[in-house]
Amino acid sequence: MVAKDLIFLCVDNWSFAQSFFFAVTVVTTIGYGHVSPLSDTGRIICIIYAIIGVPMTLLLLTIIVRKLLILLNNTYIWFRVRFSSDTRSESKIRFVHLSIILIFSLIFLFIIPSIVFTHLEENWSFIDAFYFCFISLTTIGLGDIVAGDSPTQRNRLFYKICLTVYLLVGVTIMMLIVAMISLIPELRFIQFFLSEQEVENEQERLSTSEKSGLLWLPHSVSTHSYGSRNVAAGQPYRRQTNETEDTATMTTEKSKS
Repeated sequence: MVAKDLIFLCVDNWSFAQSFFFAVTVVTTIGYGHVSPLSDTGRIICIIYAIIGVPMTLLLLTIIVRKLLILLNNTYIWFRVRFSSDTRSESKIRFVHLSIILIFSLIFLFIIPSIVFTHLEENWSFIDAFYFCFISLTTIGLGDIVAGDSPTQRNRLFYKICLTVYLLVGVTIMMLIVAMISLIPELRFIQFFLSEQEVENEQERLSTSEKSGLLWLPHSVSTHSYGSRNVAAGQPYRRQTNETEDTATMTTEKSKS
């Protein structure tokens, strides 16, 4: 009976659901290791696939994170305008904004999925499920416990696809949180290892990148966006650099006329 189950498990490991799940764990660098190619041909294909897939996946996730940062930056500005006009409280608002994002991420990426995995997986406690979520979304991927790995799992194809979507969304949100932390000057610990000139160059680079972003501001409000000043005249999603250049051009033309 045991031999029969092992044979079934080996064959089922390379079903479409498992292969799709394996492909995603490779390109996201999670790499559980519970399923791996055994033949030389399979390993060569896996290497080529990883060389192409990992950079493309990281590039795609980076683009998504940048788009999400624009939306979160708008919520930060809303907090900034709504609750305080004092520039001295800007750091506090940053931390409150980041704390809210962290709380929502903890609830929707760890606690709720852990409860779901506890009911779907046999012999999984809440700690086991939470451990799996943490190991997966931080891309540690030890592979000692993997969801949906039982051959007797009901609706295994649908389960694996949902699990794959969860991993992609979760890894993206984790990258977003890291990007948000890096935008807060008080939390950029790398500055302790840089010279003063390197710190100034980094701050100038971040300020330039922030000024070229798309921001939303209410009518006639001047405020800060993670350290850079942005002014708008009631029109949402205007690029400040282009707007400033257009204003300067119009002023020059009027003076000439």
